[in-house]
Amino acid sequence: MKKISIIGCCGAGKSTLAESLACKLSIPLYSLDSVFWQSGWQQISREELIEKQEAIVCKDSWIIDGNYASTMDVRLPHSDSILFLDFPTAICLWRVFKRFCQYRFIYKKERTPGCPERITLSFLWFVLTFRLKKRPALLEKLESLDSKDIKFFRSPKEVDDFLRGL
Repeated sequence: MKKISIIGCCGAGKSTLAESLACKLSIPLYSLDSVFWQSGWQQISREELIEKQEAIVCKDSWIIDGNYASTMDVRLPHSDSILFLDFPTAICLWRVFKRFCQYRFIYKKERTPGCPERITLSFLWFVLTFRLKKRPALLEKLESLDSKDIKFFRSPKEVDDFLRGL
């Protein structure tokens, strides 16, 4: 595992898993949220996101966490390992609210500089409908990558067991 993509619904724990793996494996971590969002929640263009990912995937090793389905074709073919956090919606929703409270009121810091934690209706709708609307296309895309090491995690315990086994 030297080129790792981590995908899954918002709130599944992609960033947390990525940070743990980066520490354990001494591999550079690239969070797509930090690449995509500029200060004040301004988005970069799709073309710029592709360009930045192309610069990352040509490196010897990396961990990329984030979905951004419109640019998965840039990184997934270059991945030697793909980790899909395929958690129930209830877990993801709980974690979204928990993260909001932690970063907004307890830690009072921003995970992405200039982008304070927030919850919008469109964001909640994305989380609520992810399994129904986004997951089928993700599974189809993963099926087309038959030569890749693809791991599915259906619970936080499975992720913990995986990390312990490294």
